[in-house]
Amino acid sequence: MKIPDAIPAEGINIPLSVAFSGIKNIPLLSFADNSLNPKLILFEDAAETKVLSSSRRPLSEIEMINVTLPLRTLHLTINWKNRWFDFTAAIESEETMLEIVRFFQRKSIALGSGAKRFIGESK
Repeated sequence: MKIPDAIPAEGINIPLSVAFSGIKNIPLLSFADNSLNPKLILFEDAAETKVLSSSRRPLSEIEMINVTLPLRTLHLTINWKNRWFDFTAAIESEETMLEIVRFFQRKSIALGSGAKRFIGESK
């Protein structure tokens, strides 16, 4: 999957196998998950996520993103500013994950150590 520099008005729908919501900064501990219709749509200035319900928030509300590899599955985590909960999604391919991390990097969103490591290993 390629994420263009200019995002169309309808956004870019990222294919997910599952999404989780958990307590920020406590990895692998979630209180909700969705494997039927999880959602991550990237817009020029916002991200729409869905675990139990859809929520569209400005990119400026993202504190940091990170990449982890629990149980050999690529996970993207979005930590929101001033919120107790995070959004974590299982991303289906390394290529898609690399495009997502580069998108957030272009938007000057802070990258966690796992995201920095992932992008460094992918060069």
